[in-house]
Parts: sequence; C-alpha cells; structure tokens
Amino acid sequence: MKHIDGMIAAKSEFDHIVKEILESPRYRHLGNGRENGLDELRKWLVDWLSRLLERLSSNEMEISPVVADRLSVLALIIGLVFITTIVVFIAVKLNKTFEKNDRVKEILGEKIDDLTTPNSLRAKAEEIQLQGDFRLAVRYDFIALLLLLHRSKIIYLNEAKTNEEIYRCLIEGNFKSLEEIKWLINTFNSVWYGLNTFTENQYKDWNHQFNRLWNEVLKDEG
Repeated sequence: MKHIDGMIAAKSEFDHIVKEILESPRYRHLGNGRENGLDELRKWLVDWLSRLLERLSSNEMEISPVVADRLSVLALIIGLVFITTIVVFIAVKLNKTFEKNDRVKEILGEKIDDLTTPNSLRAKAEEIQLQGDFRLAVRYDFIALLLLLHRSKIIYLNEAKTNEEIYRCLIEGNFKSLEEIKWLINTFNSVWYGLNTFTENQYKDWNHQFNRLWNEVLKDEG
C-alpha cells in the first residue's frame, strides 16, 4: 500500500536525520555508549510507530482505505517529529551531564576550581620562574598542559591516572606530538618526582619544547 511504502521511505529519511544529529560536532563527543542508547530508544519508538500504522491499515479499525491512508501519513509525520524531538532532547540532557562530570577537580595535587584555566596556571608558572624556582615552575607548566589537553578533549583526566597512563591514552588517541609530550613527561618526572635541581638554562629548553606543544594543541583545538 502507498502509506506503507511512504512509511519505509520516511523511516529511511528519519534514520539519516538522526544519524546527522548524533554525528554533528555538538553531539559527537557523547561517545558510542550514549549514541547506542539513543539508537535503541529511536528503534523502540520507530517500532511503536510501525505497529500503529499497521493497525491503521488492518481490518481492526473499520475505516475506509482513503481515510486510513491519510491517517497513516498524518501519524507518520507526527511520530517522526515526536521521535526526533525526544532524541534531540535526550542528547542535550546527556551533553549537559557529560560536561558537568567532565570537570576535573584536582591535577597532581593542585586544586582546580571554576576560575582555574590553563592560562592562569601558566601565568603562575611564569611568576614562579621569575623568582628563580624553576622546579616549581615546571610543575605548574605541566599541570597547565594537562588541563589544556583535558579541556580540549584530547585526554580525560582523573585523579587515579599516572603520567604513563596519560601517555598510553595519547598513543591510543593517535596524538601526533607524541615525541614532544614524552620528553616533557620524562623531564617533569625527573625534576618533580626525582627531586632533581633545575637550572635556568634547563628551564629555557623546557620552555621551548613546552611552547611548541602548547601551540600545536591550541592550533588543533581551533
């Protein structure tokens, strides 16, 4: 029947629309788990709509074929609008929940509040290195970099992750500046955890490598 053919065509178009919504930059970061959940909901609602249309086209309802056909098309349009609205609504809710849970509260023992930014941490590092404490400056530089990577969604930080685990995550994520980040991680571990002294000239080398990586991340983020 015409309305069944229309239902199949419209369902195909609906699948395409929902896929575009979920793959758009605004919702892409929701992740496969959330996308699968939304896909399951979409399938359930589409099945429900299909059953409704089949009932309209069957003999269970004593209405003329013309009226049934028109009711089927109307129900299809209303159903698709309803389903799309629900999918977008849930996606927005999941997005807000994700962003709320995405906030890191502490990095390497440093408290991160709503006013803390990668740039504010770099400013603190700059102030400290001017006072001659290059070891502590390296610490704040490194924390600033981790926060930048986290907020750029290149890595996801939590308090339990070690620097080695962070590096493995970058490898898995095909991070292109692996050589630079590895050097910075090793230098940080040696200076901070190894309690080694750090001279002004060494800090200049650190700052050179650090700025190269920092600018690369900012360029990719933009």
